[in-house]
Amino acid sequence: MAVYINLKAQHHVVSAQAHFYEQPTSPLYLDRTLIYHDLIYLEKGQWLFTENDTDYLLEKDSVLLLAARHHHYTRLPCQAGTHTICIHMTADPGDVEGTGIALPTLFTASKSSKVHNLFKQLVSLFWSDDPFKNEKMDSYLSLLLIECAAGRTSIRQDNLVSEIVKMISENPHTSYRLTDMAEHFKVSGKTIEAAMKTSVGMPFSKYQMARKLEMAAKQLTTEPDVYLREVAQTLGFSDEFHLSRAFKTKYGISPAEYRKQKSGNNSTTPNNEDI
Repeated sequence: MAVYINLKAQHHVVSAQAHFYEQPTSPLYLDRTLIYHDLIYLEKGQWLFTENDTDYLLEKDSVLLLAARHHHYTRLPCQAGTHTICIHMTADPGDVEGTGIALPTLFTASKSSKVHNLFKQLVSLFWSDDPFKNEKMDSYLSLLLIECAAGRTSIRQDNLVSEIVKMISENPHTSYRLTDMAEHFKVSGKTIEAAMKTSVGMPFSKYQMARKLEMAAKQLTTEPDVYLREVAQTLGFSDEFHLSRAFKTKYGISPAEYRKQKSGNNSTTPNNEDI
């Protein structure tokens, strides 16, 4: 799974706490559905969290991002001596699937000391008497989200996903099958699907289609004279009608209407493009 965060919106810290568990907790120590996003950094120890029936094992330098309005809980005790930092942040309407940047629910920040430091700075600020602490926390939180987006190393097959995304982006004219990718990378289709859902929040075929349609939208607005059939050919669609149907499903309007909206009502559209 993935957490979607709209980085263009300003999020706010609701609470920031550092916790030390000298002894193991009770199994069902946490059982909640929050209206906030829950960010957890595990400094030391080990703890298993569950969100919507999916288990996430946190170890040293793990970062867990639990989405607002999702049920998460613990069903096993934490390891004795576990240290965590927990930050609750507001959820923005733009934090929805396919809108914001997709961050894996669980990743390691072992290669990014900035992430750990920002977690600690937010806790320090939250409990301070600094007259500008809210403004500073907003800034630090934005930096934290950016660092998580830029420096994350997914615990589950991040390198595999990066290579798959690269292949799709560099060969837009090709429509890959899941079996093609599995054979190319010498892994199972289930491994690819699990890795894709963890890193980008959607299965392989859905991501490939979404990427092609993003490219189509970009080409329609940056190349005002290009015909839809040429866009379809470039992106591996059998014809412009199949592209148009998929485009309407994603954007709610036809490619011609999309082009007019983005370029202005006075723009001209190539002939036979009212699809």
